[in-house]
Amino acid sequence: MKDIIIAAMSLVGVLIAFVLGERKSGREQKKYKENLWLELDDIRKSLESILDSLLDEFRHPTRNSRVKPLAIDWDYLSDLQKGLGADIPFPIRKALKEIKFHDNVVKSVINKKNEKAKQLESGKVLINPQLSARAILEISKLLYIIFKLLEVRDNYKIAVGLDVREVMRSLFNTLDQHRSISDSEIERIYSSAPR
Repeated sequence: MKDIIIAAMSLVGVLIAFVLGERKSGREQKKYKENLWLELDDIRKSLESILDSLLDEFRHPTRNSRVKPLAIDWDYLSDLQKGLGADIPFPIRKALKEIKFHDNVVKSVINKKNEKAKQLESGKVLINPQLSARAILEISKLLYIIFKLLEVRDNYKIAVGLDVREVMRSLFNTLDQHRSISDSEIERIYSSAPR
C-alpha cells in the first residue's frame, strides 16, 4: 500500500510539472506572437514614413538628400519565428517569406534610385522621378502585405492576381494621410515607373 501511495504521489508530481510547463509554454508562445505583431507594426510605421518621403521625392525630384531603404532586423524576426516553433501557422510563415522577398526588392530599387541620382552644383540632388515611382510601386506591395497580415493575422491569405494599381488604391485608402492621392496620381506613378 505504501508503494502505491509513493507511486501515486510521483505520478501526481509529474502531472503537476507537466501542467505548469504547458502553462509556461503557452505564455511564452503568446509573448512571442505579441512581439511578432509589435515588430511588424513598427516596420509598417517606418515603411509608411519612407513611402511619404518617396511620394514627396516623386513630386519634387530636386532634393537635399536621398530617401534610404529601411533596415529590417531579420535576425530578430527569425528568432521570433523560432520561438513560436510549430505554433506559427503556415499562412504567417508564408507572409513573412513574402515580406522578406519584397523587402529585398524595395532595397534594391531604392539603392538603384540613389546610385542614379545626380549631384547638382547647388549641393542638391536630382532624383529620377521614374525610379522614385518604381520604388513607390514596390514599397506599396510590401506595405499591402504587412497591412493584410496585421489585419487578419492567423487567417492571412494574399489575394492572387491583384493589379499594382489596385494594391496602391487599397493601401492609400487605408492610410489616412494619403487620402488626398487621386486615382489620376496613382495612374501617373504607375505609368512613370519603368518595368
